[in-house]
Amino acid sequence: MFNTSKRYILLFLLFICFCDTNYHKLKTYTTEKEYKRIVAADIFSADVLWQLGEKAREKVVGVPAVIDDEEYSTSLGRWPKSIGRIHKAGEEILVLNPDLTIIANFHNLDLQSLMKKMKIDYVKLERFTGFEAYHKNVMLIARAVNLEKEGLKIVENFNKKLNSLNEKAKSIPRKKTVLSYLYGSTMGKNSTFHDSVLAAGLINLSAEKEIYQHHHISIEQLQIWQPDYIVIGCGQISCQKAENNFPEKIGISNLKSKVIAIPTNILISVDEKMLLISETLQNRVLNKK
Repeated sequence: MFNTSKRYILLFLLFICFCDTNYHKLKTYTTEKEYKRIVAADIFSADVLWQLGEKAREKVVGVPAVIDDEEYSTSLGRWPKSIGRIHKAGEEILVLNPDLTIIANFHNLDLQSLMKKMKIDYVKLERFTGFEAYHKNVMLIARAVNLEKEGLKIVENFNKKLNSLNEKAKSIPRKKTVLSYLYGSTMGKNSTFHDSVLAAGLINLSAEKEIYQHHHISIEQLQIWQPDYIVIGCGQISCQKAENNFPEKIGISNLKSKVIAIPTNILISVDEKMLLISETLQNRVLNKK
C-alpha cells in the first residue's frame, strides 16, 4: 500500500506544480557579489544548479533531503552525501551558514522572514506553472550565481527539444483528447501538464472543460467525458501494471479510454522533464513504446 504520509507529500508537490501567483522576481541578491555558500531549499533549484555546471555545484552546501527519495526525485545519487540535507527549511539552513538561499513560493513566510532577519541573501521562485515559468526560474537562478550564459544554454536546449516535439506532432492525424487523473485530481489550464499536452500536439480535455490548475474530478465524470487517453501516475508498482489495474481500481470494467501511466515523479515535474511527458504521450498515441 502507498504510505499515507508520502501520499500527502505527493499531493502537496502536485499542488505546487499548479499554484499560480503574480510572478514577481522577489530577490535580495546582487550580481555584484560572488556567492560561495548556496543552499537550494527545493528540488528544482538543486537540479538547476547542477545543470549550470561545476562553477555552481562547488558552491552548493545544502539541498532538500527529499532529493534522495525516488518517489519524488529524479536526481537520485546526484549530490554527494557530503552536501548538507535539509529536512525542514529553517534553522537547518542557518547551520549551513549560506550567503545565498534559493526558496520557492511553497515555503512559508517564516522562512523568508528568517532570511531577512539573519541578513542572508535569497532568491524566491514564485511560480511553477509550465514552460514560461520554467524559463524564468532557470534564468533567475542563473543570474543570481552569475552564470547567465550557462542558464541561456539550458533554456536553448529545452527549446530545441520542444521544437522537435512540435515537428513530430504534425504526424498525429487527429488531435486526441488527454485527461490526467492523479489522486482524484485532474490538471487543467495554467498547469505544467497542460503545456506538456500541447507540446505533444494533443488536447487537454480538462482545459477544454474550463478547469484551471488542478481540480477534483469524480469517477463518474471520467465516464461521461470519455477522453481518448487517461494519464495516471505509477510509483511503487510498474507502469504497465498500473495501467492494467486502473479500470478495476476505479470500478469501471468497460473503460473505453486508453490508459497511459507515467512515473509520478515525472508527472509532477516542473523542469525539463515536462518534455518527457510530451514525448511519452506522443509515442503512445503514435503506437511507439
